[in-house]
Amino acid sequence: MEYYHFTVKMSFCYLSVFCVSSCSSGVGSAGVKAVLDRLNVVLVRHLQHGRRVSVGELGTFRYTIGSPGVIDEKTFDTNLIREPKVRFYPGKALQGLSRARLVLRSWSRRKTKRRKKRMAETAIDRRSNN
Repeated sequence: MEYYHFTVKMSFCYLSVFCVSSCSSGVGSAGVKAVLDRLNVVLVRHLQHGRRVSVGELGTFRYTIGSPGVIDEKTFDTNLIREPKVRFYPGKALQGLSRARLVLRSWSRRKTKRRKKRMAETAIDRRSNN
């Protein structure tokens, strides 16, 4: 038997919930949402100009683009350029997440699912034996 680590999908935090939970700084949820909405516009503008955008301790965004190599400059065609991507590099605030905590959380979640399945199978066995 082999064991693998896998990412467990946790519940989803919607923007409205995120904004409300971010209000402890004294800014209302409407203010937080306004800043996040504006962040998209500002990010796009700076990324289009080829700049890396640092968002403090949260991290850095940058635009990546590439193409396969060609032997001669004359043989290069713009169709060779791969689709551009936006990369996010987490800052210290997000890098501080403990790998051990994430791994343990994943394994415990997996274990819980197995336990529930075994308990259900045991309950069915008990019913069929009676």
